[in-house]
Amino acid sequence: MFSSGSVLVWSSDWEVESPNGFYRFQVHYRSIAVDGAVEAEFEPLPGDEKLFATHQSGAATAVLSSSSPFGKSAVAAVHGDRFFYGSQDRYEIRVYDQTGNLVRLVRRDERPTRVTDAHVRAIMEDVVDRTEDSNQARESRRIFREAPIPDFHPAYGPIYADALGFLWVEETRLPGDTTRVATIFDPDGRMVGSLDLPQSFRIEEIGADYILGRWVDELGVEVLELYDLTRPTA
Repeated sequence: MFSSGSVLVWSSDWEVESPNGFYRFQVHYRSIAVDGAVEAEFEPLPGDEKLFATHQSGAATAVLSSSSPFGKSAVAAVHGDRFFYGSQDRYEIRVYDQTGNLVRLVRRDERPTRVTDAHVRAIMEDVVDRTEDSNQARESRRIFREAPIPDFHPAYGPIYADALGFLWVEETRLPGDTTRVATIFDPDGRMVGSLDLPQSFRIEEIGADYILGRWVDELGVEVLELYDLTRPTA
């Protein structure tokens, strides 16, 4: 939600009638005012990378989609009258105002990490280890063997805008990483530092002096956690 009360919504349109294989369709973001009117339509942007499979049975057609291993996603955040968007292709976050104008590019000179066979095996074994059904485990192995694997990891992970307008960008996590690292940029796009987060912690909200998030324990129970946040003084 923007500070004016308007909300950011999105939609994605398929560009082919019966998709099969690897696709990344465009996503369309819009700013919707409190009275339901469309305030602004942002430029079309890359959406999530997905694997599609179309099955025909008589007159019925079924289209299945799934995330691609190491696939890139559209990530977004809102604060004040700013909309932050990233495609994860390269280390670049696009910043728009509420009317749809591009006002800033936040960048780092970081090259994406190449996906190795060891990375693929590690992710596959992690998925299989968490699968209790043997048939499902075999199917997971088959999917990993047959799915197209990108050459590079996403350039970064989720992004967040905190209560003071700072942009938080989670860095790419490789198989075996035990921490989550968030790089922080000030409202002018300058990098001001980084912060290590617990491995299983998922950020929900970042206030002026706290971070609220959740994690899931070994029994699948979600737990909320609140951490104090002390910001550096000038």
